[in-house]
Amino acid sequence: MAHEPKLEVYKIYLNPTRTTNDNSFQGFLEKKFPDVNFDKKKAYQLLFQELLSAIDLDYVLNETNKKGLRIDDVDITDPARPTKSIKIKSSKHIIHGTIKGGRYGQNRSIGYTRNPGKKKTKISTTDIVLDTFYFLLYTPFGSNKGVLIIQSYTDDQINDVFIDWLRTTFRTEGFFKPSFNHYCPSKIQQEFKKTSAIKELKFTNDILISDIDTDESIRTESFTISVTIRSNEDGEKISNLSSFTNMAKKLIFGNKRNPLTLEEFKRQVGTLYNGSHQSSFELGGEIDIKPTIFLKDKVELQADGSPKWSSLETFCLELLEEIKTEVYPESNEIS
Repeated sequence: MAHEPKLEVYKIYLNPTRTTNDNSFQGFLEKKFPDVNFDKKKAYQLLFQELLSAIDLDYVLNETNKKGLRIDDVDITDPARPTKSIKIKSSKHIIHGTIKGGRYGQNRSIGYTRNPGKKKTKISTTDIVLDTFYFLLYTPFGSNKGVLIIQSYTDDQINDVFIDWLRTTFRTEGFFKPSFNHYCPSKIQQEFKKTSAIKELKFTNDILISDIDTDESIRTESFTISVTIRSNEDGEKISNLSSFTNMAKKLIFGNKRNPLTLEEFKRQVGTLYNGSHQSSFELGGEIDIKPTIFLKDKVELQADGSPKWSSLETFCLELLEEIKTEVYPESNEIS
């Protein structure tokens, strides 16, 4: 699998308790930092400092997925005086920057391509092989909705450990852990649809053994049947989805006494292909897809395939402005 940079977007929803009157991010910060007499800028600075302190001197670890992350010490001008890579835009309610993260818990070693005979260096199971990832967190004071944009790669990501860490951070008296829902801006969806084809339809259903003729010696009482109909050519245009689906649903399975059509299958999913990328959607309604945002044609890349961070930052800040119009149609929500 290629090491291709990509973006995923999440909507964050605060989860207040029944007794919490203000369910916005301002209400959350008032609960979390009650001593600031609500100075918005100071409260946001305290949140920023809390986020940094958790990853400044130690790793945030996810023992289940064996992943960890911590702050990325970067040096642009003076190697002897590294600067922190995470920045805050208090007036715009944005915290963003790069972090280091990766996997641990595996027995691995380092081989040397320029000196194959050199003895390999063993990597301890407690050591993390680090990569750099970018994130942007937007939490407007007047809303209970936030936005997280996080960059990863096709062959590696730290979204799970990062989101678990944020869930813990955004929990305090009066607020449970927030919810994170995967989201894709309409513009990205439309771009994907215009250059995609329907390559596959998949129908899945659970059936009881009594519904089919079978040898009585089979002990299993039920089966899950999956039927995949895949185009052998370049796929069908999205405009032909209805005809393609209706053709598939006329196919009959089962036995003569109790035939089954694909129309009766409970789970019905289509797949759009766009080059080497794909996205699935439920049949029977609008094509609501959440494609991953691949970055190779949208930002400048470095020699190793990772994004040029300044280019990615610009792209994400512009993307956030597009997202705001969809997520916050009520203007007072982003005050």
